[in-house]
Amino acid sequence: MTTQATLELIPAPQGPHADAADAAGFEIGWDHAHHGLVPPSELLLEGTPIGQGWRAARAVFGRRTLFVQQPTRQWLALRIRAWREGIAFEGQQLTPSDLAKLRTSHCPVMRTPLGGAPGQADAGCSSA
Repeated sequence: MTTQATLELIPAPQGPHADAADAAGFEIGWDHAHHGLVPPSELLLEGTPIGQGWRAARAVFGRRTLFVQQPTRQWLALRIRAWREGIAFEGQQLTPSDLAKLRTSHCPVMRTPLGGAPGQADAGCSSA
């Protein structure tokens, strides 16, 4: 007796760019599940590459997911945006680690703390 469920994947649409876009979408869904995150609901519909990748990875990883920090969420969001706009995204050339290096708590010019509301002194770099 087997208790393993089968995962039925719907064939991908055909076309000159369909294979690359579908593979990228599948990887995005896979990475979301691997990090224990759920992609936007409209991308989880049956037959979408992201939904297929997410379901396949959930079947593989279950609750064994990776730790998630803000740069990883930003990386996944960038990949979704690029996928939606049909832009190639090389995940090895821009990683969550690269995005983490871009974060800063102080203005590099004024050396003041950042993070305040617009119009306040700590909103960003300005010589107001």
